[in-house]
Amino acid sequence: MTRFLIIAPARSGSTLLREMLNRHPEVCCHGEVFGVHRVLGHSTHAMRALDPELALKLRRRDPVAFLEAQVFASKRPVTGFKLLYSQMLQMEFAPVLQRLIEMPDLRVVHLWRRDLIARHVSEARLRLKAAQRQAAPGTGATLEHALRPALVERACRINLAGRACAVQLFARQPAMALDYEHFIEDQAAQSTRLCSFLGVDPQRWPTLPDKGGEPSDPEIDRLKRLPALQAYQDHA
Repeated sequence: MTRFLIIAPARSGSTLLREMLNRHPEVCCHGEVFGVHRVLGHSTHAMRALDPELALKLRRRDPVAFLEAQVFASKRPVTGFKLLYSQMLQMEFAPVLQRLIEMPDLRVVHLWRRDLIARHVSEARLRLKAAQRQAAPGTGATLEHALRPALVERACRINLAGRACAVQLFARQPAMALDYEHFIEDQAAQSTRLCSFLGVDPQRWPTLPDKGGEPSDPEIDRLKRLPALQAYQDHA
């Protein structure tokens, strides 16, 4: 069995990539099975289907056993999951991280979104929606606060540090870098690269409908015009 890991910052296309991988008949790709306080996206292609509550109970009991028996045990020959930078260094999952580092044949996909500003705006909006569902009307954070230039730059720097950390942690494993922007712009070439890396047939890769370029976003455009943030709009 081939095991893989998709490691990425939030809002960088990992959910789209996971969904497409699961449509390939040779691949099982779980979602955020090591999310803080939750198990999200445990795949139905696993050897044993788990509802979120049971999955969380098993993970809390023994995270490494959960990794081996519930994540990497699959009906398909190529199996993996996605891990966000924010989850990578959680102390709760330190034994899991150590186990992953010790797997010499683990194939690591470093997914990256070059437009760090657009990534941050997307995450800020998602967090704001979640906060608004939980807070009383008229209270809580605002998008204006989350998009202050100093906070945007801080978030960009944190993600750059997260990528550097991930690359260093998994330096001994076979690795592939994949940019979200390149994947969207040239799906055929990038999916062939990914299939080759995972050892599966590229002819069985699902086709992503062409949605055209991303529409202009006034908030993103405003931030990109700021001199202090210009370095973060296309960071390879």
